[in-house]
Amino acid sequence: MQVQDVAPPPTCIYDQKQIKEYGVLPLACASEFLGSITPFAGIIDHFNHPNFTLFYTLTRSINYDNLSEVHLSSNRVLYITILDYKEGTTRIYTQDTASSEHFYFTVNQVPDIDLQSHVLEIRIGSEIFDKNSDPVLSPDIQRMLKSHYKSIIDQLHRRLGNIKSQDYVVENQWTLKFKNTKIRKKG
Repeated sequence: MQVQDVAPPPTCIYDQKQIKEYGVLPLACASEFLGSITPFAGIIDHFNHPNFTLFYTLTRSINYDNLSEVHLSSNRVLYITILDYKEGTTRIYTQDTASSEHFYFTVNQVPDIDLQSHVLEIRIGSEIFDKNSDPVLSPDIQRMLKSHYKSIIDQLHRRLGNIKSQDYVVENQWTLKFKNTKIRKKG
């Protein structure tokens, strides 16, 4: 897979501090977001579940105390909004810059459309502290969501030079593996 050299831009104009202050999260549809991120980031773990639709918000965390040190390409923050059709509810997952994870309820159960900007958005509610008792956030869903999130962020940071590169092995059913080969002498 040939990857692009130019990092995808954030999906919204707000940084992490402004999102927390305003309490509104602009959303990008999964096909739009993943279509823009994959050519730069490369292979990422997918999240597939028949009852859920994911929305994404990619923004930055800016240290306003030291603006001379800001590297706008490096401080990426990702929010994943998960819409559960079965329960009719929405949850938000993110990690802060210290890699602490956070789950949030939403004020509105489904995304709204801002008619002025034609953007999908959701209002952030209170933080979920007992995520294990939440009907949407089963342990399997939490694991899948964390893996998906980590895959995207790690690949972005790796490509931006913030973490060391990892080697990936792509195997298909037709890939010839050395352990499956037999060596025999001619003759």
